[in-house]
Amino acid sequence: MRPEVINSKNETGPFYALPRIPSHHHTMDGLRIDTQAHVLDENGEVIPGLYTAGSKVVEGIHGGNRIGGHALTDTVVFGKLAGETAVADE
Repeated sequence: MRPEVINSKNETGPFYALPRIPSHHHTMDGLRIDTQAHVLDENGEVIPGLYTAGSKVVEGIHGGNRIGGHALTDTVVFGKLAGETAVADE
C-alpha cells in the first residue's frame, strides 16, 4: 500500500508572525574538531587518538543557538565518522 502525499501548504489566512532575535538557550562545551572528528588542541593541531561527536561536546556546529532535536544528526553522522576515522588512523 502506497502512503498518501499530504500537502501541508497553507494558502489561506489569517497569518501570524512573531519577531525573532538571536539568542542562546544552552551552552555548548567547546572542543574543536576537524572534518574527520579528530579533537584539536589550542593550536589547531590534532590530538592523536582523541575523537568526539555530538553538539554538546563540539563547539560551533550550530552557532549560538540550536533547536532541540537537531543534534541527533550530528551525533549519528559524527559518531560514525569518528569511529571510521579511529579505525583508519590505527
